Amino acid sequence: MTYGFHHVHIKTHDPKGVADWFGTAFGFEIVIDAERASGDRINRCALGANQPPFIVITSPVPGQDLPEGRTHQSLGLEHFAMTTEDVPAAADRLVELGAVLVDGPTTAPDGTVMAFLTVPGDVRIELVHFPTGV
Repeated sequence: MTYGFHHVHIKTHDPKGVADWFGTAFGFEIVIDAERASGDRINRCALGANQPPFIVITSPVPGQDLPEGRTHQSLGLEHFAMTTEDVPAAADRLVELGAVLVDGPTTAPDGTVMAFLTVPGDVRIELVHFPTGV
């Protein structure tokens, strides 16, 4: 049996705004903006021409009383990572777009550079550059 990664789903009070932010920040393209059977809208964003594409889905929380997102280290899904060639420059750019730098940039002994940010949608992300291209 084989598995492949498909998507990250972000519940938010502003699905279109968060989808647009990911588009501006990382080049995601909204490939679906549709009404679901429940009456709410869903946005599906894809990154790059890689097959299958990396997908971020945003949807609202109508009729749901959900707690705010966890943007600090915790058990469960703590963050997802995006690779970049220049972590400090990418972090600065995301901060200009409204992200909050939480930690870093720091360089590990093996040369890996990383930074953690909180981005719209109450999501914690990592920017990372692996010197070996991992």
